[in-house]
Amino acid sequence: MKRRPYTVLLVLLLNSLTLAQSERPITELLGRHVQVEVSLSGSFLGMGGSVAPLGGVAAGWADASCLSWNPAALPLLARRSVVLDWVPGAKPEVGDFLQLASTVNEQMDAVVDDYGAPSEVVAYPTLSVRAGFHPMVSGFALAVPFTLAERKWGIGIGYREPFALLCALAGTGLEVALDSEQEVQGEVRRIRMRTWLDVSADLHAKAHEFIVGAGGQIGPATTFGISLTRMALRAECNAYAAVEGIVEMSGGEYAFNDPHDPRIDFARGEQNDLHQSLFADYAGEVWGVRLGLLHQVSQRFQVGLTVSTARRMRLSGEDSTVNNRIPFIRMQDGIGGDVEDLIDATKIDLAKLTLTERLASRNGLSPELRVPASLHLGCRWGSDKTALSVRLSAYAGELSLALKKGQERSVRLRYGAALGFDVRYFFIALSSELGEEIRPAGEGGTPLQNLPVPRFVMGARAPLLSELWLTCLLGMEPEPLVRLSARYEF
Repeated sequence: MKRRPYTVLLVLLLNSLTLAQSERPITELLGRHVQVEVSLSGSFLGMGGSVAPLGGVAAGWADASCLSWNPAALPLLARRSVVLDWVPGAKPEVGDFLQLASTVNEQMDAVVDDYGAPSEVVAYPTLSVRAGFHPMVSGFALAVPFTLAERKWGIGIGYREPFALLCALAGTGLEVALDSEQEVQGEVRRIRMRTWLDVSADLHAKAHEFIVGAGGQIGPATTFGISLTRMALRAECNAYAAVEGIVEMSGGEYAFNDPHDPRIDFARGEQNDLHQSLFADYAGEVWGVRLGLLHQVSQRFQVGLTVSTARRMRLSGEDSTVNNRIPFIRMQDGIGGDVEDLIDATKIDLAKLTLTERLASRNGLSPELRVPASLHLGCRWGSDKTALSVRLSAYAGELSLALKKGQERSVRLRYGAALGFDVRYFFIALSSELGEEIRPAGEGGTPLQNLPVPRFVMGARAPLLSELWLTCLLGMEPEPLVRLSARYEF
């Protein structure tokens, strides 16, 4: 049976000294408070609140956000345009929607059943999880139309954060007390042990995207555009687990992490450190190109086409781990089987009960992010007050993130479709991309075929001034989407 990470923790804390008897003398098992905060902001959907919900290929409510959708719409702007996207901050307590307490208690019961119930005190850990959005400006764009040689032209610049993840964990984990009698060299000795765990972790991942584009009129009813995109991604992780412990035997008391323990020969490189740590820092950047074409078939009907190049971003950086472990606890082969299987009795040194081993390593990861090339064909029928939009898409390549070669977790996108309806002040859009799962060679199981990646967006827009419109978007893509977008023309 494969055990969860907190089972490993209990093995370390509960079974370090209970080696010779089947009854496990746990006197106290106290769960402390653990707090987790997660925020996911940005949007892969794209920039703006006017063009994005209805597919982004046809112009319709064209503004500066078309820079990241179809740059061929830049010459169609009637005035200079500014778009600002903002994600409002909101982190509700997950426990208000899910029964976290009962879930934690059930999991703890399942683990404790393997080791015997504490004989005196048991307290379940409390878990507080807040998840939602981090307040941030997720996008900004400026576009300027002009006339040159009796033809319409447009240029624009933009910035957006398509992805931002912040995760923080802090807690005091578990406190465990044991009182055990062991036969050591023909004598029965009493061994007492108490252990504590404090843990903290921070994960930051953010993508930045800078865009510059231009478009021009190539016919009476046809425009062409191009945009260049530079995307930069950085991910950092810092995690630290402080594991403290005290062992008492035959009237002597010794502590882990004690630099003055007389039983440990520090001069010869021995140690009694139990702390654990993880550090990682990776960054990378990549350029992309998007070509766009728009044709006004009639006053009410418009067709558009965009082509985007594939992008492959290789991240560089470093990551390292430090694991301090008790020598007689078997951890290298994973956790499984009975508790007794985790103990290597040949490595027990009763004269140095707090002796530990330091395992420091650099993992040497080479993360790679792949975004497929795409072709989108769309049309829009209607006016500024009421419109229907349709978009068809085709992809070539993978959407994947691989930490090491042969460890890809990806989806090969093939086709997609979107349908949107706009009634000036309100809009709704449905879309789905169809793909297939890709798994590393040799992995068991059958990859999923015809895997849908659905999207749903709805919202409303309202004029605050004749030049200023405010749009609110809500949706799933498939991550939650909450965004306010302001559009100003001057």
